[in-house]
Amino acid sequence: MKIEEIYHAIGQSIVDSIDADWKNSILRITYTGNSIEYNLGYWDNDNIEKDSDYIGGYEIMKKIDKLHEITTAEGNNKWNKIEFKLTFDGKINLEFIWDQELFDELEHLSKE
Repeated sequence: MKIEEIYHAIGQSIVDSIDADWKNSILRITYTGNSIEYNLGYWDNDNIEKDSDYIGGYEIMKKIDKLHEITTAEGNNKWNKIEFKLTFDGKINLEFIWDQELFDELEHLSKE
């Protein structure tokens, strides 16, 4: 699976999840290895931010797992969060984020 296919699938899942007119969207993904959490927000034509229920499903979770595998290969690009930004006209911008606090919390919980 190519990374472009993963981006396209995630982008299409965003489009499918927004049931209104919109200009920009952002899918915030938290990846822990054991779980994936999503939060989808979008801006309507009046530039008002709104939340939407994200309907990514199991197939998108598998793609995010693969994305993590590809992008962190050989120790490159360590991340546990992504901001997947998509405009209505199809422009994509990804921000890979390392949240040390999240990592430390998960490490602490795994030792209890």
